[in-house]
Amino acid sequence: MLKQLAFSLLLLFSTLLLADEKIAGLPFNNVNNDADINFLCAGIAEAITTGLNKVGKFSLVERMQIDKVIEEIKFQQMGHVDDKKAMEIGHMLNATYVLIGSFQFYLQQ
Repeated sequence: MLKQLAFSLLLLFSTLLLADEKIAGLPFNNVNNDADINFLCAGIAEAITTGLNKVGKFSLVERMQIDKVIEEIKFQQMGHVDDKKAMEIGHMLNATYVLIGSFQFYLQQ
């Protein structure tokens, strides 16, 4: 019985140590509300999460999964994602980390 418990604990700890941490990159908020640059909302998050994935410590939550959850709870209609909403989305996606942010362009005239 003790050997079985020790083996179970060893298996549990090795699984935890080898497990990748999941990261979900949510679309960034376009502060300018300029439809011509909306493609950057997902593009910036995608570029950052792809870079993090190359580190090898993280696995990415698939974009389709993220979009499905966001649409399911209708956050897109509510504007940008705040910290509380990001935590809820991350929990629903079983993600360890959630990347959120915003961007804006400032043109000096």
